[in-house]
Amino acid sequence: MLFSSPVFLTVFLPIVLGLYFVAPTRLRNAVLLVASLVFYAWGSGVYVLVLMGSGLVAWLFGARVHQRRSAGASTTSTIAAATIVLLAPLIWFKYASWFSVNIDAIVGIVGISFPELSTRNLPIGISFFTFQAMSYVFDVNRAVALRQRRFRDFLLYLALFPQLIAGPIVRYQTVADQLTHRISDSERVTLGLQRFVFGLAKKVIVADSVGSVATAAFASPNPSTLTAWIGAVAFALQIYFDFSGYSDMAIGLGKVFGFDFPENFRRPYSALSITDFWRRWHITLSEWFRDYVYIPLGGNRVSTGRQYVNLITVFFLTALWHGAAWTFMVWGGLHAAALIVERVTGRNHVEQCAHPVIARTRTAFLVVVFWVFFRAEDLGIAQRMLTSMFTWQGIALEPAFVATLTSRSVPALIGGSAVFLLPREPRTLFVDYQQPSTMRAIGRPVALACGLIVSFSLISTGSLSPFLYFQF
Repeated sequence: MLFSSPVFLTVFLPIVLGLYFVAPTRLRNAVLLVASLVFYAWGSGVYVLVLMGSGLVAWLFGARVHQRRSAGASTTSTIAAATIVLLAPLIWFKYASWFSVNIDAIVGIVGISFPELSTRNLPIGISFFTFQAMSYVFDVNRAVALRQRRFRDFLLYLALFPQLIAGPIVRYQTVADQLTHRISDSERVTLGLQRFVFGLAKKVIVADSVGSVATAAFASPNPSTLTAWIGAVAFALQIYFDFSGYSDMAIGLGKVFGFDFPENFRRPYSALSITDFWRRWHITLSEWFRDYVYIPLGGNRVSTGRQYVNLITVFFLTALWHGAAWTFMVWGGLHAAALIVERVTGRNHVEQCAHPVIARTRTAFLVVVFWVFFRAEDLGIAQRMLTSMFTWQGIALEPAFVATLTSRSVPALIGGSAVFLLPREPRTLFVDYQQPSTMRAIGRPVALACGLIVSFSLISTGSLSPFLYFQF
């Protein structure tokens, strides 16, 4: 069930909001839990049992870790067991087929055949709820989060439908108190709905509009240089407006129900370096790997060589988290290499940047090029796109590509490209909700009303596409 689908906007969400605010305070968690499980089952069916099973496993391991810590006993074996058990479904559903195909290719050299392990479907959002479940166990072990005694409240944390499918990745301690004590007053509801509408407009008006342009470019058997560059930029815009739009909607819905979710994007295309980019893009994933992988490996406290190894390890895992494909491996490797180069040259210290315009241009250029590997279905397509981008193949546009340059997609491409030009810390009508001003008081409602009207008009045409990060 898409946040941008008619059934969600006109049936599911109004019913849940009505039941939630009519229900007594003591029953509101129950309303949200049932709604969240229905929401997940709507899209994943029986795989809702995988979600519930992961929740039960994490909750039981959290209790065991708490018990052993209280007794002064070692928790190393318990943490290792929790990690293995929680990762098992993710590895099976997401990576079994890819691993088996690559093993077969290797052993096939000596004439041995390895059977392909195949799973029909991937539980939606499994990477997100698996990482949240693991973070709970880790944080109980680190004593930065208290054990949750009631399973139903822990399951609500894991299954909460606003952020269940594609994040942001919410740490348990972030919402622990809000599970039992939170405020859903008119001000929070208003701000939350405004944020939701803003995200809806980003997804429907921009991301869905430019997506067809990117698809046509990457599907072209012989794209011209102009086609390839337009397609690469179109995908950079699509993935940003799609994913950040979902995050805006998730944060907005969370606020409506009294939860404060962490920000997941901070104008990443205004970054001054790749290091800066990862402080602004998918922030909750970057922080997850920083806290649970990079720092435990030694972080910046070890030798320079070990730091580079740690960075490569983190980005290998980051790539693997996104999907089982060599294209993701190359994408992660390029980012790791760029980070290492920036550390060697000192360009990771953005506060010392002497030429911000040049730095921003260089970073945006690299990010767009790296996205080619992320979007391409295989390395052959990525090579074809990059060849067209960096060797002159003319400016001719194929009819199939021209057909995607419509009165909807072209304005979205031009308007969306403004994200490459925005100030690094802009004061906008939409983001700075708490800053009062006459312009915001007048401009925000007008802009949001226009965004809502245009979004609904586009939704009514039935031209919706799934959120890109649903596949993760």
